This record gives sequence, C-alpha cells and structure tokens, in this order.
Amino acid sequence: LMAENRMINLLIHTQRMKGLGATHIEQLKHKFYDLHGDLKETLGRPKKNFRMVICGPNGSGKTSFYFHIVEQLQKYERVDVFCYEQRHGPDLQENIARHKVKENKWNAIFYDPYAKRDSKLTLFEELVKHLNKPKRAKVVVIDSIDACQFTNEECQKLNEMFGHNTAFIWLSFEVNGKPKMVQARNIGGEGDYVLFAKFFIVRVDKSRFGGWKDYIVWEERAREKNPMYFADKDVQTKATKKGKKK
Repeated sequence: LMAENRMINLLIHTQRMKGLGATHIEQLKHKFYDLHGDLKETLGRPKKNFRMVICGPNGSGKTSFYFHIVEQLQKYERVDVFCYEQRHGPDLQENIARHKVKENKWNAIFYDPYAKRDSKLTLFEELVKHLNKPKRAKVVVIDSIDACQFTNEECQKLNEMFGHNTAFIWLSFEVNGKPKMVQARNIGGEGDYVLFAKFFIVRVDKSRFGGWKDYIVWEERAREKNPMYFADKDVQTKATKKGKKK
C-alpha cells in the first residue's frame, strides 16, 4: 500500500515530459564552437555545452592538450580551470609559460581549490558555490577527477545544475585502456568525447561532433617517446612530395 501511495504521489507531482514533433526538432537552434586547424580535425565542431574526458597516465600530455583546447575556447568564453591535482605548482607554471598565456592575455583563470578553503563546505560544495555566481565561466576544466574525488551523484548533479549551458572538460588517469575511476567512465559514457593521451599523442575514442583525427600535442616530445608512430607518416609524406614533383 505504501509503495502504491508513493507511485500515486509521483504521478501527481511529476511534470509532463516535453515532446516535440519532427518539424519542431528540425527548427531547434544549437550553438557550437568553431575550432580551427588540427584541433578541428580532432574534435570537429563541439556543441557549447559539451562534456569531455581526457584520459592518460602522468606525463602523457593531458594537461598540454587541454591547454590547446582552452587556447581556442577562451576566445569565445571565459574558462575556469580547477587544479585539484597540480594546484599552482611548477607543471602548471611551465604550461602557462610554454603556451604564452600571459603574453596573449587568455581569458582564463586557474584556481587552486585548496587555497583559502571554507572548512564548512566540501570541495564539491565550494565548486557549486563558485559556479552559481552570476558572471561565471561557461567552460570549466576539472584537473582531475581522481584528485577531487567527486562521487557519481555529485558529477551528475553538476551536469543537472550547469550542463545546459556549460562545457565540462574532465581529466582522468587511465588504467588498461579505460578511465581509472567509474565516475570518469560514466561521464564519458553519457558525454560527448572520450580521448586518450599517450606519449603526447591524443587518440579519439568517442566523439559526437566529428573530427576523430589523432592530435599531436607536442611533436618534439612525441617523436622522442614514440618514433615508430611517425615512421609510416614520414614515408607517406615523402612519397606525396615526390608525386607532386612529377
């Protein structure tokens, strides 16, 4: 009887689902980011509220890759990067210097979530408080989900609260070809992109918006770490050049 009453209350108080016919769906307007260069060939044309997981071990190029993404997106929106893993450490300093963030006046802010903590709030609650501000960023980078340790419920709550108009980029460690934490696997399964970084080369495992081409994050390092990857490509390039000369 109690179960029946709960179901009755649910039916009474639940809002109707919104249904649209094919004509109205065709008329819907979606907003996209227009990327350029190699990044466009990798990510295509992402919707403005995309969700992305970038996976890989330490030193694989995850951080450098998200800097390449932020470099283009910050021209459209402010980007907030939450550095749960590196904080304001030397790795972050190195990437900021290498990508000339200061010189090019990026519209991006890098936060150390552990500095000036509110002891009454969890890390998740502090992030929600920050994102609830009227003038907030529309692109958010979480580095990393392994460091912040948000639960599945908290990750889902972020999407429910802000996912309608905010892009989320999550960094994750990788184990045996999969995101290490189940939270990252769930975000990737429900989201738009899953990418794997290794030896400063990023491979697309999932994309809802096209692209799919491998991305070379840092060619000098990539050639040092994985010379065989470039062997066939160099041969093909030479063959193409010879064909053009003929």
